[in-house]
Amino acid sequence: MTNINPYSAKMQALRRAFALIPALALALLAWAGFADAQTIRVADNTGRAPQGNHVYTTLQEALDDSDPDDVIHLVPSATEYGFVIIHTKVNILGLGLSVSRSEGARWSQLSGVVLEAGSDGTTFSGLLIGGTISARNIKDVTVERCWSSSNTPFELMDADNWIIKNNIFWYEGGVGGNIHGSNLIFTNNIWRKEASEGLTITSTGTLLVKNNVFIAEPNSSGKFNKLVDVLFINNIFYGWQPTSKFTSFSSGDIFTNNLTYLTENSDLPPDGERNSGANNLIGQNPRFEDFPATLAGKHPGRTQIPAEFDFRLKDTSPGKNYGIDGSDIGVYGGDFPFPDQSILSITNFPFISEINTSGVVLEGGDITVTVKAKGN
Repeated sequence: MTNINPYSAKMQALRRAFALIPALALALLAWAGFADAQTIRVADNTGRAPQGNHVYTTLQEALDDSDPDDVIHLVPSATEYGFVIIHTKVNILGLGLSVSRSEGARWSQLSGVVLEAGSDGTTFSGLLIGGTISARNIKDVTVERCWSSSNTPFELMDADNWIIKNNIFWYEGGVGGNIHGSNLIFTNNIWRKEASEGLTITSTGTLLVKNNVFIAEPNSSGKFNKLVDVLFINNIFYGWQPTSKFTSFSSGDIFTNNLTYLTENSDLPPDGERNSGANNLIGQNPRFEDFPATLAGKHPGRTQIPAEFDFRLKDTSPGKNYGIDGSDIGVYGGDFPFPDQSILSITNFPFISEINTSGVVLEGGDITVTVKAKGN
């Protein structure tokens, strides 16, 4: 375990990681302007879908008909849209959880996804993904504001230029899977697991894990499976050990401005070949605005995180403004903070809550429509 030399190759890699963020932010905005030849399609399996050339009862049909850059709106439903294969660049947008937390809220739900050749540049936003996102040699993918209820959210091999932001990975039994690639950013996500190791993260270039919250039952044996050449910055490890299954499974990792609390092994940087770090807060309470004493019985199912989870930091928190960029550590700091006071963040499009029309419309006459919407 060593301190970081500001002129070392590792510190240069750290600077490269921060240089990635503005470029990826611009990439996120590129599709939002909508391409000229773009078609907006709707997948609706609720049985209430309107008729139309671009309306489908299954998501796979919509995907098979799509051209590059098309948008697919996935209508929230009590029934999953199943497992799908994507073979072109598309933007799949779900509502996420409806604005109301009332019983009966519906998600835009997928069972799992495979990204095949041709799907570079695909975007997932506001979805519940109950299975795995699998990809090999796929680049420029965005996963944002989604909720994964899978024990294996990712199986990525040789991924390049992905950004995973503002998501919730919540599985009580344990989060596993494999993430392997370069120019990858995992930022401002919430990760929940229990005992046992499972998640493997290995880098072939720059792989940045920044402003995440990793939570497990306090003092449990929850940890990573394997970590190789990963940059950890501004993260909070609460009960989740920032270590690998074996010392030999951790090498070349950098930990800076992170916090550990109630973990069986809190030391940063962890033992391992070429591991280094600086300015980490060891064994200090992050002082969330609200957090339960135990996670037992706090499984949210597929509707919501228990209300007592509030990952904003109190003013007395040691992580307040402690990030390497001067912002808070955890999910409310950094470049992509969670939306204001809401861990149930969904797509950032307006939600239409009411549409009113005039009672009588004469043939050839005008119709008056009033629309009420809520911001997200």
